[in-house]
Amino acid sequence: MNKLIKLLIIAVMVTSSFLHIVVSNMDKNQIVIPIDCNDNSQQVQPTAINSIYNNATIIVLSSLIPTHPSIYMIEKTITSIRNMIQGLSNPKIIISIDGLPPEKQINENFDRLQNYTHALRKRYHNDISIQILTQYKNLHINNCIRNALEYVDTKYVYIMQHDFEMVRIVNHTEIIDAMENDPDTLQIVRFDKGVGKGKLRNYHAVLKQRGCHDRWYKNGTKFVMGRWSDNNHLTTKDYYERVFRKIGSVSRPLEHFFLDTRRWPDLDCYFGNQWMYDWDPKNPFLHHLDGRNTEVIQS
Repeated sequence: MNKLIKLLIIAVMVTSSFLHIVVSNMDKNQIVIPIDCNDNSQQVQPTAINSIYNNATIIVLSSLIPTHPSIYMIEKTITSIRNMIQGLSNPKIIISIDGLPPEKQINENFDRLQNYTHALRKRYHNDISIQILTQYKNLHINNCIRNALEYVDTKYVYIMQHDFEMVRIVNHTEIIDAMENDPDTLQIVRFDKGVGKGKLRNYHAVLKQRGCHDRWYKNGTKFVMGRWSDNNHLTTKDYYERVFRKIGSVSRPLEHFFLDTRRWPDLDCYFGNQWMYDWDPKNPFLHHLDGRNTEVIQS
């Protein structure tokens, strides 16, 4: 009996030492999930603790275009977002579909929009990271964003157009580091689709007259100031909440407010303009699939 007890004590000591080694060598960004040995439904799988880098949601804005009910363009866009934004792990994606404007409210368009929405729901039915919102009237971009923000519980938010494919890698963690370090300056960052030097040169002359920076460097990454645009960009939820408190709920393109200096004569440089991330006129981040002017694609 004494020999059996000694063997049990040795077994416990060896097991304890082994567990100590395993826990000591675990990644500091992981936690141990307690496991009930009698419950076969549980699996031993460490869970990563959320960080500021995963604190971002993606909103994809969509509305009726000639190619609908085909989902070819938005599917291509979503795939590119997942492939090109590196450092953001499995983010929540909210697809916000606008309703029809009065001039397009005919039976054929209602059917195409309904069939498009149905095709999207069917395509992403098993994708738990994608949420689809349907607006039952025409709200335009600003209110489609406003409604989608109600379902955003992260600090950062990407705003993407359904026909702007990402074609160049975005270092998400690099941008977040820069925005965290300079939140008042880097309030909103855009991904360029190919703005030429001449157009920027003229605009930067205006910015300098207002005392605004036209370039900002952070850890070797260049941010170049550009006009406000609803092209794909990254900002904070708080930024858009401030915008909507200022402009109200009028349905119209956001660019109308930001580009009309008569509306905001005291508009802050870094609130009313956008920083273009790693700008290179010969190497844009976006490819415009141009849903508005593309011929019909058969589903």
